[in-house]
Amino acid sequence: ITNMRKRTPFMLNYTSTGYYKMRAPDHLWRLVKEFWDENKEDQKLEGKVPGSTYRNSWKSPTYMVRVVDKELRQALHDAAYDPLAAWSGQELRPSSLYGVRVYTNGAILAPHVDSLHLVISAIVNVAQDVDEPWPLEVIGHDGKAHNITMVPGDMILYESHSIIHGRPFELKGRFLANLFIHFEPTGRLLSQNEGLNPRQHEMDQAFRDTVKQLQPGYETPDDDLPVQVLR
Repeated sequence: ITNMRKRTPFMLNYTSTGYYKMRAPDHLWRLVKEFWDENKEDQKLEGKVPGSTYRNSWKSPTYMVRVVDKELRQALHDAAYDPLAAWSGQELRPSSLYGVRVYTNGAILAPHVDSLHLVISAIVNVAQDVDEPWPLEVIGHDGKAHNITMVPGDMILYESHSIIHGRPFELKGRFLANLFIHFEPTGRLLSQNEGLNPRQHEMDQAFRDTVKQLQPGYETPDDDLPVQVLR
């Protein structure tokens, strides 16, 4: 948690809170529900990722129903785009959508932040059979922990690259299935037809010097930094 808290101040915040709960748009929910109903029996056990401990998969395995059809992946991204773009105020491009992850009884998701290319994201609760709600805990931009519960059809928007999030309480029940949809900003404001977000031009030389000191061999040009990293 301490290391993640050190990282988050260097990330650009796009919203006031960092998270928002809503119902999934009807078209998105129809696509998700249809996919789940047709493919939920095709669950594949997820392998262990060396060095990764944020899921306790050695005790409570997770399963994946992959979205392998490229056209469906694009359709899901398209259906989720409008609320995420409007919420963040950014023009976005898809960065990841792998499928529906199924968590099982006793599962814990340790607090974490996502990879740098997973920036503006959504969790859609697809299905669940639980004895009690399994909340997502997020540490908002206010620095406080917030627990958010979901039912099928709910969608949580969150800045996954900078908001510490997890499910630190054990899942009590049979399963809970979520779809994760990720975007990254192009650097343009949603309202702009051309030109980069002016905030991206506020270079901070002290930050760049600090990064170089903390990372020996750092040779990446400033212009190659992702737009979500403060410069």
